[in-house]
Amino acid sequence: MREKGRNTLSFRKKVVFSAVTSLFVLVLAEAGLGLLGFAPSDQIDDPFVGFRSKSPLFVSTESDGILETSPAKQVWFNYQRFASPKKAGTKRIFCLGGSTTYGRPFDDQTAFSGWLREMLPVVESTTQWEVINAGGVSYASYRVASVMEELCQYEPDLFVVLTGHNEFLERRTYAGLMQDGWNEDLVFAQTRSILQSSRVFNLLERLARPKNHFMIKDREQLPEEVDEILNHSAGPKDYQRDEQWGKNVLLHFRVNLERMREMARHAGAEIMFVSPASNLRDCIPFKSVSELQGEPSESDRPITSIGDRDHVEFLERSELRRVFDIEDKGKLLGKIEQQLSSDPRNADLLFYRGRCLFELGQYEQARESFLLALDEDVCPLRATSKMATVMQQVAERHSIPLIDFDDVLGRISEQEYGHRCFGDEYFLDHVHPTIETHGLIASEIIQRLRQMGWFSNSKLSTLKLGASELSDVTGRILSRVDREQQAIAFRNLAKVLHWSGKFEEAIPKAVNATQLIEDDLESWFVMADCFRQLGRDDDAYLIYQQIFKIGDYSRAYLPFGELLLDRAEYERAIEFLVLATIVPNPSHRVRAFYDLGLAYLQLGRFQLALESLLECEKLASDEPSTIALIGEAYRSLGEYRAAEERFEQLLEIGGDPFYAYRQLAELAMEQNRNTEAEGYFRRCLELYPGDESIRLMLEELIKIKRSSVLK
Repeated sequence: MREKGRNTLSFRKKVVFSAVTSLFVLVLAEAGLGLLGFAPSDQIDDPFVGFRSKSPLFVSTESDGILETSPAKQVWFNYQRFASPKKAGTKRIFCLGGSTTYGRPFDDQTAFSGWLREMLPVVESTTQWEVINAGGVSYASYRVASVMEELCQYEPDLFVVLTGHNEFLERRTYAGLMQDGWNEDLVFAQTRSILQSSRVFNLLERLARPKNHFMIKDREQLPEEVDEILNHSAGPKDYQRDEQWGKNVLLHFRVNLERMREMARHAGAEIMFVSPASNLRDCIPFKSVSELQGEPSESDRPITSIGDRDHVEFLERSELRRVFDIEDKGKLLGKIEQQLSSDPRNADLLFYRGRCLFELGQYEQARESFLLALDEDVCPLRATSKMATVMQQVAERHSIPLIDFDDVLGRISEQEYGHRCFGDEYFLDHVHPTIETHGLIASEIIQRLRQMGWFSNSKLSTLKLGASELSDVTGRILSRVDREQQAIAFRNLAKVLHWSGKFEEAIPKAVNATQLIEDDLESWFVMADCFRQLGRDDDAYLIYQQIFKIGDYSRAYLPFGELLLDRAEYERAIEFLVLATIVPNPSHRVRAFYDLGLAYLQLGRFQLALESLLECEKLASDEPSTIALIGEAYRSLGEYRAAEERFEQLLEIGGDPFYAYRQLAELAMEQNRNTEAEGYFRRCLELYPGDESIRLMLEELIKIKRSSVLK
């Protein structure tokens, strides 16, 4: 029986009361730790990856407190220097990101950081401005965040972060994440940046567990510097469509943006995000995969030129390019739409759909198709739309100033050209802006700083530089690029585009380089090989002629020799192939001896052919194509037994059995061993029953045998 006057709480009220009490205790504990001077951790750890080693970006090289970029880091970063501690009255801005921030293909002086350095004093001369470029080549957000950890100790006032293009460059396994759905580790990853701002959490972590334990299981350890997937392949072909890995990369990107925001807050600095833009109209996807075909097969002929590629994919792309240049765009659009209905994720089809729509003046639909092509690129070396969405979400959540440069550039392009399908007029390649476009980024940053209240100069309240002032700034920036540096930059762009199989895009960059430095043999060579890969052999021939007119270039011996061989100019081909046999490149030497053997066979110089092919065999044994030609050389010299041994060897090592049996049959016929020959011919027909030439030779052989019996 319930006692009179006794009040009891319902279960729901007990839960609410307990929660309020616990929250009150936590607030008191947080406040108490604050009064005791206990600070949250300044290290906002990455829950997914760590680094095997970590050396500082900036080191002290003088006794007066000057910090400079470490010599060991200058492969990846611009040389910068600044004072520590910071001088009074100085506003210090760190620019962070990847190669766009770095200023590739040039450097810091022409990057948006260099423009800021020139423009800020014009906007407000009473402030001592200090703009430091900390952009690292090929750096993704997790490496950018790692750099930011160091920079937080150097009294920053503002971090400007432009990132998103490099998230898929390095392999990360995300081994601690489940394949599907949410798990405990993933929840930890998403909440870590929030928890690390709590003094109570930091105290409990320090007492209860070793540092960095609150991570996914077996946090992956990356090398100190970038180790790109691209460094382990002959182009984008190693990239495969992997939806789950893409989701994990996206999550990692979000976590690192959160980490950077939290680090800036701890350092007492502001942070600004710049969502990057990409070349839409003039950048063919790096890799397109059709859902209607399996994995493309490799060519039997080894590829030794500097532009190895996925042959089947390339031919499809080449066909699209050829048809685009000659066919009515409306008709072609209809064909592409039909193919897309059954292959909707084919990036090449989406790209050329955009091209057709653009040519037809349907700009909005064209832009949509270009963006879809970017998102379906299996080798995503440009920031995807999902990356931009994540950055926008993080910025909105924390009220972080965000410059959506895709939108900014779209509006500018619409004003200047009447559309938002920007391309080479604003970019030097797939992502790197022109020098003038870097100036647009800097202008947007300054406009945003005005909105943030960074300037007090009322006469420049709109912060739009006058024509003469802007002209002076532009002149100073452009004067910093010398002719040789600019040529090298264009050459490097051409090489990157060539490596990725984008030969049409590489050629204009190589041309730019040779216009600046006429005797730049490497650029001429890249141009020649691009023409060769595109099947434009006459153009390639003229460029190779130009190369050897300028000077001697050993890397061109083999490819020019092969081009001459294909043109049946055997005597001249031999001249260059002989030179290719003495170059240091082992694969070139193998190929050169093989090609020499082929050329000598065509000219009827069978002994020289045999000698060349035997040298090739010494360097690379058991190569079916080499064994086959050795057999042909012995046969031509009348050394039938040696020839037979080679064709039998070809069968043993897995060479083409049809070819080997046919050669053995013909050898047997030449020696009047007709019964053996008949057996070999019948084996050929077992492999290819419909081969008419073999059937006719077998019938002729049977007639010969019958006539010999009658005699």
